[in-house]
Amino acid sequence: MVAELLNMITGSGFENAETSMEKIKKTTFSLINKNIISHNIVKERSFCRLFRGGYSETGFSISGSEENSFRKALINISGLNPMYKEKRDMSDFLPEKATQVNMNMYDTAYSEIGKKEFEDIRVLIDESCLNFPGLELDFLRFSKSEKKYYLTNTKGLNVKYRKTGFLVELKFILNENSIMVSRYSSHFNALNPLRLVPRAFTLLNSLTDNELQRKKRYTFVFSQEASSSILRIFSPFFLPSGNGDVKKVNFPRVLNIIDNKTIEDQPGAVPFDDEGIQGGETVIVEKGVFNTPITNIKSAVHRNTISSGNGFRRGESPFTSVNFSNLYIKPTVLPVANLLKSSSESVLISLVRLKYREGKNYIFSAYGYMFRNGKREEPVHFHFSTTFLSFFLNIIKISSELKFFHSDINVGSSYLLLEGKNGPGDRIVEI
Repeated sequence: MVAELLNMITGSGFENAETSMEKIKKTTFSLINKNIISHNIVKERSFCRLFRGGYSETGFSISGSEENSFRKALINISGLNPMYKEKRDMSDFLPEKATQVNMNMYDTAYSEIGKKEFEDIRVLIDESCLNFPGLELDFLRFSKSEKKYYLTNTKGLNVKYRKTGFLVELKFILNENSIMVSRYSSHFNALNPLRLVPRAFTLLNSLTDNELQRKKRYTFVFSQEASSSILRIFSPFFLPSGNGDVKKVNFPRVLNIIDNKTIEDQPGAVPFDDEGIQGGETVIVEKGVFNTPITNIKSAVHRNTISSGNGFRRGESPFTSVNFSNLYIKPTVLPVANLLKSSSESVLISLVRLKYREGKNYIFSAYGYMFRNGKREEPVHFHFSTTFLSFFLNIIKISSELKFFHSDINVGSSYLLLEGKNGPGDRIVEI
């Protein structure tokens, strides 16, 4: 059906075009007041981008794939005059073909997984909570999704893929504090939701009013979750519009930041982006030096380069923007114990929350544990201030353990060792 629409477009005065269709099925099971609530969603949307004589792209999207709806949308847009002419014709860079990529993104047992598996997860979580005194499960949600994507263009490209996703979201309560934790996988058997229980217990136990003892300098080990949270907040600096500061300095050689679309069990895994561009690993920062920006076709044309395959749509827009797939800080070979023993006294930061911004400064609330001679002791709480440049310039060591956390974009990191010092503000540490 998608390929047939191209004949309709070329007869309307457009020289080149791209049409795509996205079909999404999602089933969600929730445990609310000890009752299981299920909800099904089926969405289908068609997208069209049109090019005429080197002018800027135009386009539309419609719900479903009905030919009459597509025809009406095409008629409405055919008479519009382009706003401006591009220096280079974007349609020249539409891909003509895509190499077959065998990615293990689809769970063939998808249709068989449902309410019984949800109940099994609930029982296992409840049993696991018994090993952690005071920990209570307050909310449980399990969802499974199936996405099918079809893409054609007038250059001859005709490709498709399908992928599945399984997500467990849990809310726990301990000592009147609560926290949400989640886990994602493209395959149900790899989900392993039991790992969320000790993680939640550790995070909740770190929520304390005990202030960090003041000293001139500090050794901080940021957990995978805390490191990923900060990378997510600073991720816009690695986009084409925000990487001016990235190019200004040389970061520590241990730092490598990568966007990788081929990590199969992660949410951002795709054989090609929404423009049909194949791309695997893009090394954004290599050994501390800015290397390659992520791009879509439009930003690549403006930069006189080739697209990295990071053109993805958000919502109902027919146009792509530059977005990450699986963004992460590359691990090293060091175990986390090596980082914790770098100083006789260090702070393992388990959780960070952005409080506010002052110009280039980001002020975070941090929770964690004191480590003395490699042994975990009392929980502590403090605030620290940092900037994008200062945080990454202060990275000293990176561990070998990589973990991803999905929230809007999929971001991963290992443990990071940094140093801090007393700032001029009251009870504010500077990094």
